Amino acid sequence: MKKFLKHANRGIIVSVIIIMGILTYLTATAVSQGREKPAIETVCREYIAAEIQFSLLPEQYRTLESDMTEEQFEAYLQKLETTLLPFYIDNDRIREIAYEQLSNYLESQLMNQAPVLSYEKTILSFDSFIFDGSQVTVELTTQSTIELPENKNFGEPGGRIAGETTDHIVLEKVSNQWLVVYASLSQPHRSHRY
Repeated sequence: MKKFLKHANRGIIVSVIIIMGILTYLTATAVSQGREKPAIETVCREYIAAEIQFSLLPEQYRTLESDMTEEQFEAYLQKLETTLLPFYIDNDRIREIAYEQLSNYLESQLMNQAPVLSYEKTILSFDSFIFDGSQVTVELTTQSTIELPENKNFGEPGGRIAGETTDHIVLEKVSNQWLVVYASLSQPHRSHRY
């Protein structure tokens, strides 16, 4: 063995050891990330279902002539807050942005500017998981369908709009739990009416 080490190129030996260490690290990381994917997918599915639920007014108020009172609307927003915000990390600004985005969307429906009769989203595939430290960005393809009433005020013909959309959700692992940092759920393009 001494003879081998005496004649061997030490640079090559060190390089091989370093390469083996890097390969071991990358393999261990890939295995660890692979184990996290089912939990990440579950959180994404549950979050999407909750956001879709609160992207619509209660069924009896999904009309151009909604008679939902301000008190009823505030109670619905409170329900949105208690249901959806626990999915998010404990960051007031992130939660505030998510809440404002959905509450503004609901308010536009209430004010008859953009009522929505139904909204469905089916996950077709999880396309990528990009890990960065304790965060992961998930890209997924969904089949999204939204139904709008005819709105003569804005020249909207109404009907169902459907199409494949690409959605993104950024999650962070906090205390062994995956929580949402940011979510962008796309609606189908209005040109895909049927």
